[in-house]
Amino acid sequence: MYYFYLTIIFDRPILYNEFSMPNDLLEDQVNANLSDLWQQIGTDIDEAIPHLKLKSELPSENNLYRSENNDESIWEVQFADYKAIGLWQPGHHGPGAINAKYFSPHLNSYRNWEANPSMYYEFETDGAPALFDRDPRCYASLYFDGDLMDFSPDSPYYVGYRSGLNNKYISRARGLNLPSGTLGLGVKKYYFPVYWDGFYVPANEPTNRRIIRYADLLLLYAEVMHILDDDGTGFNPR
Repeated sequence: MYYFYLTIIFDRPILYNEFSMPNDLLEDQVNANLSDLWQQIGTDIDEAIPHLKLKSELPSENNLYRSENNDESIWEVQFADYKAIGLWQPGHHGPGAINAKYFSPHLNSYRNWEANPSMYYEFETDGAPALFDRDPRCYASLYFDGDLMDFSPDSPYYVGYRSGLNNKYISRARGLNLPSGTLGLGVKKYYFPVYWDGFYVPANEPTNRRIIRYADLLLLYAEVMHILDDDGTGFNPR
């Protein structure tokens, strides 16, 4: 992935591999041919995919959600849902992420994260399925006023999202073009369901951050094969 994005951004970076690794990184190095770069990226991905584990070997006992470390995940930053010294402590004192303290819709969070309404208008309306006015991923990505913040009736966040309580009216205060029916838009990624521990928002929360999905790798491979004008014949995914 490093070389993929390096090539996308800089066009023709220097190509290092086991045959060209220099003793002096600044000596006698020239930019690679673009075709060589794409060929090497395709070879690397082709060799890597069949060796990916079908199931993560990471321990699962600290996963709050069953989707964490599943077969669709290649790399996740791991956070846990147990407390250091019996209390929620910030940063290095606990095994969780501190994001919830700043970005969660939890009432005792700083609630410093609100989606810009322009994101709503980026979702396509053509071909939307029945009951939706645009790509359904819009509603899986954004909180609108009234959306439940948890799926469990036992949670205090089994209530509707409410602008002014779960956000700070940033878009409204700036006069941004909000869709009708809501006074603000929240971010659902990592914050549905809203994690809570008693009344106080934890200084650490356990939701893993997924960095690379298996699907990301397949899409990257497909793009490289397209650039190389190769239909991928012979590719044997796991």
